[in-house]
Amino acid sequence: CGVCDGDGSSCTDCEDDATGAYVAFGGCDTVINAFGQGCGNNFSGAWVWQECPASCDACLPEEDGCAMPENTLSVTEDAWVLYNSIQTIAAFQFYVEDVTFDDSMNCGDGYSECNDAAWLGDADIIDGFNLQTALATGKVMGFSTSGATVPTGCGLLLKLKIESGAPTGMTGILVADENAEAIDFTFYDFDAVYGCMDESACNYDPDATDNDGSCEELDCTGECGGTAEIDECGVCDGGNADM
Repeated sequence: CGVCDGDGSSCTDCEDDATGAYVAFGGCDTVINAFGQGCGNNFSGAWVWQECPASCDACLPEEDGCAMPENTLSVTEDAWVLYNSIQTIAAFQFYVEDVTFDDSMNCGDGYSECNDAAWLGDADIIDGFNLQTALATGKVMGFSTSGATVPTGCGLLLKLKIESGAPTGMTGILVADENAEAIDFTFYDFDAVYGCMDESACNYDPDATDNDGSCEELDCTGECGGTAEIDECGVCDGGNADM
């Protein structure tokens, strides 16, 4: 919201009591502070962080995970990990660059993997699905020992608790399905300009910063990316009609 050291409470589109589910109990302040309900809890049929995003530092990011290409992950400056998956996810692992996770949420020794620095999102609300982070390496893991999985979908995968820095990217992305088979996932950079970077291609994009595999060639009719070919009679798109 442009507020130094703010908590998101001044955002006009990020307010507590988002749907009014807690109004009868006195609102988010009562549910969290009087009833002692944590942001990761489900209270009266609603997830506290979804109903109380300002209090839970869970304001929705500007970026939309469902707008990303299929089977990609991304991370926003406000530490939301976004996903778009066309396959069921049984486990994942990746490293977040240029951040230090909240030390108090990593067992205090900087190395042991605890679940509190990664929470909320679609992965956190699934019963039996575990989230872990490692302070020393910036590693984030998600898995289950009971067979729980993250269904096909897109949006908010999880939220990270950051002590310092701002996420700039991901490395070492590994994702597996329910059969322990690897799923090919890549990192999607919202700040990148995706396009064809091959200057010899007919659809070369001089503004592109990341090659998206879209490069095309002219066919024999001069159409960029067309399918017309010279036939065996030397005729463009002739279909060998002169044979």
